[in-house]
Amino acid sequence: MTTQDSDAHAIASFRKFYLLLPRGNDLSLLILKLHLLVEEQVRAFVDERLQNKNALTRAKLECHQAICLAEAISSEEINGNIWEAARKLNSLRNHIAHNLELTGVIDRMNHISQLLGVSKGATHIEGKGPGDFAVENFTFVGLTQGHFS
Repeated sequence: MTTQDSDAHAIASFRKFYLLLPRGNDLSLLILKLHLLVEEQVRAFVDERLQNKNALTRAKLECHQAICLAEAISSEEINGNIWEAARKLNSLRNHIAHNLELTGVIDRMNHISQLLGVSKGATHIEGKGPGDFAVENFTFVGLTQGHFS
């Protein structure tokens, strides 16, 4: 992939994430959509590097397996925290899919954001709580880190 192709891919990914990521306080929807968008990017990253992607399609890899494969075939230019954050996002998606109570979600969102270099932000702004910063940071991370190539 040329630099120009890579730039075009990054811009297209950013646009897609910007259009599809929800705004607001529905954490479940934000996490589910971000997970779907990231998983799509991980699978595209793998597909772009394979000689015969149809052979892998038959393997029916789960998201975690696809992330591990992407990490295994990635260059050292890609920060390893990207893959750890993708695995943590997958785990968070599984957590909200199988639990009615969203316990610990804010902490997990903050951890994913921190893996990708976004701090927790300010500790106090009138009318804003820690959950607001977690959602804003998490959304920002999704928009800026949503592509791998």
